[in-house]
Amino acid sequence: MKAFPSLALFLWFGIMVYGQSAKEQLALANAAQLDHSSGTIAFTYQDKFGYLIVPVNIGSETYDYIFDTGGYNTITTTIMQHNDLNPVMQVEVGSSNQKKAKIDLVSIPTLAVGGIPFTQVGAFNFDFEEAPQIPCYTNGGLIGKGIIRHGIWQIDSEAKQIRFSTELKDMPHMRTAIPIKVKLDKTFNPFFKAKINGQNHRFLLDLGYGGMVSLTQKTAQNLKITNTLEIQGEGSVGAHGSKIENSHLAQLESLQIGSGKIERPIARYAASNNHNLIGADILEHFILTLDFERSTLYLTPLDHKTDKGKTSFGLDFNKGTNGGTAYISRIFGNGPAQKAGLLLYDTIEAVNGQVLTDMEYCDFYDYVNTQLGQETPLTLTVLRKTGIEKVVLKKAHLFTK
Repeated sequence: MKAFPSLALFLWFGIMVYGQSAKEQLALANAAQLDHSSGTIAFTYQDKFGYLIVPVNIGSETYDYIFDTGGYNTITTTIMQHNDLNPVMQVEVGSSNQKKAKIDLVSIPTLAVGGIPFTQVGAFNFDFEEAPQIPCYTNGGLIGKGIIRHGIWQIDSEAKQIRFSTELKDMPHMRTAIPIKVKLDKTFNPFFKAKINGQNHRFLLDLGYGGMVSLTQKTAQNLKITNTLEIQGEGSVGAHGSKIENSHLAQLESLQIGSGKIERPIARYAASNNHNLIGADILEHFILTLDFERSTLYLTPLDHKTDKGKTSFGLDFNKGTNGGTAYISRIFGNGPAQKAGLLLYDTIEAVNGQVLTDMEYCDFYDYVNTQLGQETPLTLTVLRKTGIEKVVLKKAHLFTK
């Protein structure tokens, strides 16, 4: 089972800093002018552990950015300094797991996403220092809703391409597309209606969430889901770090968006979740065409093999950013790890023979997530007070059908 952080940023209103109103803050945060009038541009994106990584040109350099329909544009301090950019104002923001921080807002004169030019782009100055996992995906930041609300974007996971145009007629794969009405809120978050287990609910399309479905605790309780398991340990990773909270996975009966239907998707829910989310795993089932200027999302069904169900080793790993030991950061109830006697915060010296202690953080993060994604057994070297133990785990289905 992939363990993906939720990266969406949310602006908290009512904060008055440097004499700027919330309205002025929001206008700059979502500012972007499209500098492209006709024709189709296509570029390749990278799928890294479920996230869409896109090339972004700022100044003379190209950076890896996360394509995030539920987030704001961001820029690192290093990129600001390299391009002599200064803050325009400061605001307080919160991330999807309800942690807050005060950060600067910046105006970027020009940037290009996969060759698509934009000017006067508002962005938060964010280095993700409290969320060391996020820089393992990006050396730039997030391309968010302030840019994505302009033009038409088509995301094709089979071709690993994003196509852009200002005209819907330029887009392929539209003959069987299912149109879905989208409502943008005042911060340009794209919301739409979908059915979970036959019940209508409101969802945010958040490609900065690397799973399929994330639910608020209230929605999960209303659905009265019985097929669930508890995850102990660290919660989701937001822009300001992670919270220590237990969360749950649930086997749903179905997810239906318009006439498009996915059987037995897995949902995550936790007390800190602000919104119901549909995340990047939706791309395993549909080509997405985003036409937010016309308040519409299109789903073109993909042919795919029958889902055999999610399998997992039943754990995740983390470690300190300045060296330090690796440890079990999450453990899934009744999963292979728990059944093997492993405990939350057990020290892990090695995974499949690779010693973890001296690895740089992102080398560690990429390595362990690659190993967790394999179907072959996982051999752990566990350091305990009684000595070193070898534990071999085999993946198992999270839920029985």
